[in-house]
Formats: sequence, structure tokens, C-alpha cells
Amino acid sequence: ETVERARLVYHPLGRAAGLAFRVLRALPKLNELYQFGLDAFMAIYDGTLAAHALPSAEMDGTVDDAGNTAATADGAAADAVARVDTLSVSLLRRVCDRVRMGMLNQHHLPVAVALAAVRAEAAGVAPTSLAL
Repeated sequence: ETVERARLVYHPLGRAAGLAFRVLRALPKLNELYQFGLDAFMAIYDGTLAAHALPSAEMDGTVDDAGNTAATADGAAADAVARVDTLSVSLLRRVCDRVRMGMLNQHHLPVAVALAAVRAEAAGVAPTSLAL
């Protein structure tokens, strides 16, 4: 039950990561020099997680943001959902920033739009086509 709840909470982050990687894999359609492999993506993903790492006491669930030692289940679930949203937005921003560094200016907008569509789809707002 706990694993299933965690899977449901973190599903939007996993979906955003998968769709963002799909956008990266499609970049050679814009220019054959835009090659981003799994290693490059995982470096961005790991950097995002590291930048938003929780202190070990919070990971144990022993201390909440206010320093309290016991959190309600609803409060913990809301915190987890907010954390996943923050991680998803940060991941997509980092992907966009990393990709834009080596791109021609005319390709910035199509990539930004594709990543915005990823954000919407991962959040369940609207289905999209991620074709570049």
C-alpha cells in the first residue's frame, strides 16, 4: 500500500522525465548536431534531485518543515505532491537551460514549447503531440 501511494505521488515526475527525454531524443530533427544521450539526461535529472534534496531527518519523516516531529498523513501527502511538482518544474527548466546553451536561437522557441507541453501533459492538464 505504501509503495503504491508513493508510485502514484511520484508518477507525474517520472512521466515528465520520460517525456522530456523523448523531446531530447527528437532534437536531431531540428539539427543533426543536437545529440543528447541518456547519460546527459541522467546528469540533469540527478542534478535536479541533488539540488532539491531533503535533510535526512525530513526523509525519515521525523521532522517536518516547521520542526514538528509528527506530521499528519494529509499534510505529508500534500508536501509530497508539492515536492513532486517542484521537482518536475525544476527538471524541465534545467533541461531547457542545458539544451539552449548549444542551440541556434531559432530553435529555442520550439524546444521551450515542447517542454511546456511536457509540463502540461505530466500534470494531466492536456494531451499533446510532442513532435518537433
